[in-house]
Amino acid sequence: MVGLVLALLGIALLGLAWLLLRSFGEGLRVGRLLSAAPQVGVGEAIEMARRGERGYVRLAGRIDAAEPFVDEHRRPLVLRRERIEVREGEGWRGLAEARRHVPFVLRDRAAEIEIDAAALDRGLVVIPREAEGRAGDVADRFAEPVDPDLRVRFRIDQVSAVEHAFAAGVPMLGADGGAILGAGQGRPLILTTLELDEAMRVLARGRRQRATLTAGLLLAGLACLAAALVVVLLPVILPTAALGATPSPTVVPGGDTRSSGEGPGLVGQPLVVALGVVLLGIASAGVAVLYARLGRPR
Repeated sequence: MVGLVLALLGIALLGLAWLLLRSFGEGLRVGRLLSAAPQVGVGEAIEMARRGERGYVRLAGRIDAAEPFVDEHRRPLVLRRERIEVREGEGWRGLAEARRHVPFVLRDRAAEIEIDAAALDRGLVVIPREAEGRAGDVADRFAEPVDPDLRVRFRIDQVSAVEHAFAAGVPMLGADGGAILGAGQGRPLILTTLELDEAMRVLARGRRQRATLTAGLLLAGLACLAAALVVVLLPVILPTAALGATPSPTVVPGGDTRSSGEGPGLVGQPLVVALGVVLLGIASAGVAVLYARLGRPR
């Protein structure tokens, strides 16, 4: 019975962690793909493209472009994206976007491969420049009338021509016969100018406490399931006591056979059952409260 209680509690904790993971949205998928993609050299990726091998891989190198453009601070750029987004619940919805990019490559010591800049969307992971305000402050940027009281965010993402970067995607041959890294296999093209651990922090920005809670719930749930397995298997593994044969009958020690040997009393283990019901109720209530909080507009 104790094993069943632990198993149910572990399942409830893992379910709660799953709900929290769902609340991370597209950033969770981008982070998982970026960290899980096998890293290969640029030369190896070019050979994959020539062989027609469509594998999703991660590359590392330096960004370079023949004709970069400059921003207002005279920094050489290969890509710049400006977005105006409106707040909806816990997320942001795009209202207007302007972007500019030039052909650029990712280069290591051995070779270089072109990056399909037009395919970069949610897979662009950089430290953004942001400013928040009301829609009325930037009404001239909208083609159609917008409620001036809406909370909006102006965000700039850009990639410099002199930065080190990681890119994840599918190597393929372009129209000119050269190798290009782009989206494929139902997965986005990802590019980040940050180290991988820093990129994960940017993707989880504003959700650090939620990420910590999720990790704790996962560990607690797995621990409960492991404890339940130990409780179930321990009696099977350990030797059980047996009374040896004697010339005369042996009185079996104990009391009421319906209880745990302490004498006549309650049948079974009702206190353990009650504890299990209470723990399961608490876990279920926690799931319901957290789900309601995650779904509530802010």
